[in-house]
Amino acid sequence: QMHLVDTHIGLIIAYVAFNLPFSIWLTCGYFRDIPMEMIQAAQIDGASHFRILMTIVLPLAAPGLSAMASLVFFAAWNDYLMASTITRAATRTLPIIISSYISEQEMIWNELAAVATVISIPSILVTVFFQKYLVQGLTYGAVKG
Repeated sequence: QMHLVDTHIGLIIAYVAFNLPFSIWLTCGYFRDIPMEMIQAAQIDGASHFRILMTIVLPLAAPGLSAMASLVFFAAWNDYLMASTITRAATRTLPIIISSYISEQEMIWNELAAVATVISIPSILVTVFFQKYLVQGLTYGAVKG
């Protein structure tokens, strides 16, 4: 009824609706572990709410935010089921394009290998970009001292 099937907006709304609860659940723990004493000390010193957010809260939550961002990226990047349900021809995602190289009669190996290689480049770049925080963010809170 809303004409969202086979549109980019429909796909974006579906991915946001699917990944937002997981993102909120994952980041709540990181924001709860920020010491309130640091925030209160900044308030006593006269820092505004925006300055506290930018100079204290976000740097302390950076490992958790980077872990969350990379997990959500990989979940959306590799999703096949939702994309195959919502998209048709106009807004195919890369996993759907890869599956078009496989049929019952044959597999087009050369093109399949080339597309799979090109598709893996953004995942590698995201991993390299978030590598500094990824392990720290995924293990944060596992061991309390």
